Amino acid sequence: MNTTLDDLLKKSQGLDAVEVENAENDVFPPEFGSLTGNPRTEARLLAMQALYQHLLVGTEMKHIRDDFSRSYVKSRDAENKLFRILVDDMAENVERYTELVAAHLAEGWSMERVGLVERCILITAASEFTCRLDTPYKVIINEFVNISKGYFKAEGVSFINAAVDKLARKIRPADIA
Repeated sequence: MNTTLDDLLKKSQGLDAVEVENAENDVFPPEFGSLTGNPRTEARLLAMQALYQHLLVGTEMKHIRDDFSRSYVKSRDAENKLFRILVDDMAENVERYTELVAAHLAEGWSMERVGLVERCILITAASEFTCRLDTPYKVIINEFVNISKGYFKAEGVSFINAAVDKLARKIRPADIA
C-alpha cells in the first residue's frame, strides 16, 4: 500500500483518525468540495501536492497521479485533464525543471535554501509554462501566486511571485516581449 499525502500530514502532526475528525483547524481538504472554487486552480494545487508527495516520499508520480485521480480530483472538483497533463509532464521532466528553477532564483538563493513547498510551486509553474502554451503566462503567474498565499505570508508570496515571473521570462520570452 502506498503512503498518501494525507497519511504523511497526519503522521507529521501525530494525529490519529479520531483526532483528525475532531480537529477544529483541520489541515485536510473537505471530503467533498473544492478548496478554491475553480476546477483549473484545483488541478494546479493537486498537481503541486502530488509533486510534494513524490519529492518527500519518493513514490512514483504515476502511482500518485492514479491515487489522486481516485481520491481527490473528482471530490475536489478539479479539472482532470490539466491535473494529468501537469503530473505526467513533471514525472518526465522534474530534474530539468528543478535545474531551471535553481538557475533563476534570486541572487544569494540556492535550491537547498528553498523549502519543499516553494520548490513544488515553482516546479509545477515551470511545467505549466512549458506544456500549456495555450494558457496565457499572466494567468499562470497569477494562479501560482494565489496558491502560494495559502501557504505563506507576504514575504513568501513575494518570493514566489518574483521567481515565477523569472521562469515566465525564461520559458516564454516571446509571450512577454
